[in-house]
Amino acid sequence: LHATQFFNKMIEKTGSREHVEFDADYPFHMGTLVESLKGYLHNYLPSLCYERQHTHLRQDNLCALNLKIRDTQLIQDLLLIPLEIDKAISVEGYLYDSNDAFRLQVTAPHVNYDGTDFSNVNIICETATDGLNLNAGGTVHGDNDLLTTANVLANATDDRLNLGILWNSSEGQTFEGALYSNVYFDYTSDNKIDVRVECDSSDFYINKSAWKLSPFNMHVAPEYTQIDDFRLEHDNNRYVCANGCISDMESDSLKVVLNNMDLNYLLTLVKLKGISFGGNVSGHINAADLYTDTPFLD
Repeated sequence: LHATQFFNKMIEKTGSREHVEFDADYPFHMGTLVESLKGYLHNYLPSLCYERQHTHLRQDNLCALNLKIRDTQLIQDLLLIPLEIDKAISVEGYLYDSNDAFRLQVTAPHVNYDGTDFSNVNIICETATDGLNLNAGGTVHGDNDLLTTANVLANATDDRLNLGILWNSSEGQTFEGALYSNVYFDYTSDNKIDVRVECDSSDFYINKSAWKLSPFNMHVAPEYTQIDDFRLEHDNNRYVCANGCISDMESDSLKVVLNNMDLNYLLTLVKLKGISFGGNVSGHINAADLYTDTPFLD
């Protein structure tokens, strides 16, 4: 099926022809398009593909496209997400299976996602000599006209994901910082995904407050989650630490230490509405049986 024919049928089905422009020069096979995209993921993060234990069959799709979408309802129907657009979204790229080459670029001047405005959104995902790369960025419109520019940088290769998240607000140190981590994927003998996270140290600002995140590791296995050396501190004398294991075993527990943490500030960070507490909290919490119907906190 030729690409243009496919999108024309989609447009006719949705009744939104006047809101979509599409141009493609090469044919592709709709029946194997999804398999092509899985194939690229399989090349760099094979443990995330359920068919890892099976032989991957190379597809032979070739497609170059230039798509513009102006209809909010079409986006919501296709992606099933609360996204509203007031200016055309542009999608450009190509799929070249025989050369293991893929590129997709999405640009959106302004969108609203679930009540939050975003502008200058630009997302690029493409294959390169060092793996599969993602560069996504945009501006988040917050309260009181606060603008925060955010970027997500990722590189995937050999079942490893190098991930960076950077943000910077228009009012200096209101929101500013960067988080970097390495994520390793593996497959267990019973065909379940095993994930290890190594997070680097980081200094950042949230709501004009300086925070420091110490290096920590996390292991998310099918039967348990292990957290080692998590420590988030503010002004040296305020911190939260976590160490331990979360599972359905009675012998496993997660130990959390709080020191002089402002309860109301924490509730503001997690945006819990209708709940207000004052004062600071310090102490130790032991959490066990968190994977069961009867979790235990001490």
